[in-house]
Amino acid sequence: VLDGTDCVMLSGETAAGAYPREAVEIMAGICEEAEQCVDNWALSQALLNSTMSEYGIQGAPLSTIEALASSTVMTAAKVKAACIVVLAANGDAARMIAKYRPAVPIVVGVVPRRARQAIGFNERELRGQQVARQLMVTRGLIPVVVSGEPIKELDALNSMDDQAMESRAPTAAKRCVMAAVRHARQQMLCRPGDKVVAMYNVEKRCAVVRVIEIVDEKKDEDACGVECQLEDFIPPPGDDIEVA
Repeated sequence: VLDGTDCVMLSGETAAGAYPREAVEIMAGICEEAEQCVDNWALSQALLNSTMSEYGIQGAPLSTIEALASSTVMTAAKVKAACIVVLAANGDAARMIAKYRPAVPIVVGVVPRRARQAIGFNERELRGQQVARQLMVTRGLIPVVVSGEPIKELDALNSMDDQAMESRAPTAAKRCVMAAVRHARQQMLCRPGDKVVAMYNVEKRCAVVRVIEIVDEKKDEDACGVECQLEDFIPPPGDDIEVA
């Protein structure tokens, strides 16, 4: 755990042992206690410094996804966010965020294949459920399959022309983010008054890092459980990129 492993596994203790449940509970407790010894902020800074010294200003620049992922982790630490939310088609961006070892859980809103075009993702071969299962082996990631539109509307959305789809994508992406935030609330990862840092793409050429403040749904039914208090940080358009 201290060396940064993503997961640990028992074999004989659970396959043929007399106390499989107790063995898992003890191992989980050991992992949890070991996590408390990790200085996540220092580790994130060390990882970023190491990456920058290898590539950085003197060498090749960081990839767009890595630059956004490291900034997302730093933002979450600075605003003391309760969790991070990221949308994913294949999980590359989520894994990149996990690389920098944030101290808070990362809720990954996996967009199902039928909905990906509706929010600006390129088509992928893997289904949403497959991607979600694969992400479960990466430390800190909590995947959930989300959709920005009701299933009955997806076919109509995917039949739109590119211009109509481009105008629709930001709204659909935000709905996916809200669905992921609701899941975080249901899992008691955040509560009213907490901040959540969300990273998602609204078009194929840019990505958004947003700080969201959780509000009480009972007091503001129109807020859908989330309210954006800070303005978006939108990197300038460049070559064709996609936050995956």
